Amino acid sequence: MGGNWAIATCVFCGFQELTREIRAADPDDWANCFLGGLASGALLGRIQGGPARALPMAVLFAFVGTGINHGADLFKEYRLQRLLASLPSEDALPPAPSAERGFKAERESKRSAWLDFELPEWFPIKKLDEEEAKRRYLERENQRYQRLESLQTGTFPAKDQ
Repeated sequence: MGGNWAIATCVFCGFQELTREIRAADPDDWANCFLGGLASGALLGRIQGGPARALPMAVLFAFVGTGINHGADLFKEYRLQRLLASLPSEDALPPAPSAERGFKAERESKRSAWLDFELPEWFPIKKLDEEEAKRRYLERENQRYQRLESLQTGTFPAKDQ
């Protein structure tokens, strides 16, 4: 069923674009849709149902395709109007960063606000404070130094370390 819809859509859009190119008309012209629907409906109706189905399918494709295209155009216009209505006015916009404060300072303040975010208690990744991070770093460096020393002397530490 989905394949049939995909084929019908591709044929309809192809004939619509072919009609637009032949007529050298606007892309939003309804006549392109109607003529493309007539041609695609006639072709697909002839293939699927024989000569008797060509005319009914042509009329069906012309009206349904034009209606769907018109609905899509109206929906696009509606979405654009909603987007424009949702934009804040100039009074509601935050003030632009001053030259003395600079872009870098504003970026740092946003970054620090992001870093102050608290993770939930159940989250497996924990945020380390400065002391804990330093302690872990020194511990790793110590282990690395011991491993390097044991390789140089030829003595291998026990597995439980």
